[in-house]
Amino acid sequence: MQYVDELPLDPLTLHIVPDEQGRVAYTMVDDDETVIVAGQLRDGTFDLQVRSGPRRLALHVYAAEKIGRVVCNGQEVKPRQVGVHHYAAEFEKIGLWELA
Repeated sequence: MQYVDELPLDPLTLHIVPDEQGRVAYTMVDDDETVIVAGQLRDGTFDLQVRSGPRRLALHVYAAEKIGRVVCNGQEVKPRQVGVHHYAAEFEKIGLWELA
């Protein structure tokens, strides 16, 4: 479904709070597409896999551990610190990620 004046590649915005072991796993539906997210925060690196159609991704991670880099589907970016425990990162195209 597309709304009036909506751009076809509007970013997928995720707000993520890893659990006490630094893990993330959930499934959601966005514009009639199932999106699967899985990740792990360890030693300052947040490694994320997103199964979705090709689109931009805006990511907000809330964690007590300092995050020095974010890797999504093999693409690496340095996040910017927005708040004390709030980090943000953007990816131009996350492409497709297939579950193993």
